[in-house]
Amino acid sequence: MKKKIMFIFLISISLIPLFGAKSKYYYDYQNGYSGYASADYLGSTKKGFNIIEYKTNMEGMLGSYGYSFKKCAGLSKQESFLLWSAIDEYNRSYNDCFEVMITEGR
Repeated sequence: MKKKIMFIFLISISLIPLFGAKSKYYYDYQNGYSGYASADYLGSTKKGFNIIEYKTNMEGMLGSYGYSFKKCAGLSKQESFLLWSAIDEYNRSYNDCFEVMITEGR
């Protein structure tokens, strides 16, 4: 049985210049959600992308800049809205991996 692994990186606005991500403003006036988020396609596990290796490298890089890596136990409804809004910018398929940065609206 294959396990699907999804990592979500919630990184503060101070890291945006470090990664060069371009955040986009998303809003849902009906529910009152808004904020900035960006998603970067990392690769597909079907095509050899190793999410465990990426996670290990990311932890080391963040540590060298004085930041810590934390696994998300749960997201608020607003964070979930921002996460899926950013990922929806891509034509995605099963086993695709993304790095998501939510910079405001948490």
